[in-house]
Amino acid sequence: MFALDRTGETSLAPSAVTFGLSAAHVILCHKVIGDAGLRVEVTRGALEVACNDIAEVLPQVVVTSDAIGDEGLALLEDVAIAVGAVFLVLEESTTLDMIALEIEAAVVVAAERVEYRSSHPPPS
Repeated sequence: MFALDRTGETSLAPSAVTFGLSAAHVILCHKVIGDAGLRVEVTRGALEVACNDIAEVLPQVVVTSDAIGDEGLALLEDVAIAVGAVFLVLEESTTLDMIALEIEAAVVVAAERVEYRSSHPPPS
């Protein structure tokens, strides 16, 4: 999938965006998602910043925490769906081993979507 980088240039950049995660969860995302060959963009600050980053980066995966609340989750989910990303919500009470498995599964689903889209182009 193509992404628009911060300079405004288009490049091929399989990626993930994280928002609202604890430091341990961000590190785990870098490990698991990075091992799958995706770049991880960590978004900090306001929810609107995260939504803008998702719309600019066009990630394959968006990872956030249930700690951001229902309204924030709904907004991020809408933006993630709009760009075709897998949306993953991590529960703060889940063990790191279980979270790693959830992240791995999200990356697999994202890869399957990319493969499907490349083998089934939209009609002209």
